[in-house]
Amino acid sequence: MIITCQNCHKRYQVEDKSIKADGRKVRCVACQHEWTQKPETKPEQKQKINQTKRPEIRHLANKKPPVLPTYNPTHFPVGWTCFIACLAITIGLFWGARETIIKSWPETRPLYKTLGMTLPTPGQGLVIENSTVMHIQDKDKPYLVVRGEIRNSTEQVIALPALQLNLIGACKKPSLWQKTVVFFDSKPQQENRRCTLRKWAHSFSQNRMLPGERLQFETEPHTTVAQASNVVLRF
Repeated sequence: MIITCQNCHKRYQVEDKSIKADGRKVRCVACQHEWTQKPETKPEQKQKINQTKRPEIRHLANKKPPVLPTYNPTHFPVGWTCFIACLAITIGLFWGARETIIKSWPETRPLYKTLGMTLPTPGQGLVIENSTVMHIQDKDKPYLVVRGEIRNSTEQVIALPALQLNLIGACKKPSLWQKTVVFFDSKPQQENRRCTLRKWAHSFSQNRMLPGERLQFETEPHTTVAQASNVVLRF
């Protein structure tokens, strides 16, 4: 075996049997340095010692690492994607078209109010005054004309919507699209059913009214029916 001086690093060739298992004290000829030389350990013995002292290292080295699942965006369920997309579209339409929905189905206004998405009532702050209904007979056809005045009762400029006219009268079986109006006469426990026989709209020449402004109007002649008893005006 070859031993090396730990001081001057000079190397010497000695026989393996001259170095005992517990070591031997040797001295360098060149620098007189002394040390205890241990016998050289063979590679087989080193491997055996390492396996005895750290068996868990060998076990972990031979064990294959676990395969972790990888996230793939394409594996997201198609059904959930479609559901989320449809829900987003529905909410967007419910919010964006709320004005049209409330106008077509006034019954939805409480729902929007509960959700905090109400719209200002059309014509809020405008007052209809001095309205009169004139009946005209032309070629055996009855017509009616409504005259009146609109006043802006606020101190703000208000958009002027179209005037909605509803011809109210008695009806036996109102259809689903007709809006039924029920009111009570002066006689107790006597109920008369009324429904909207016809309805139309009247547009004005201007689209807004200044604070305190008054505007007189007269609707175009519109056909009426014999069962009609009243005309309701609203915005």
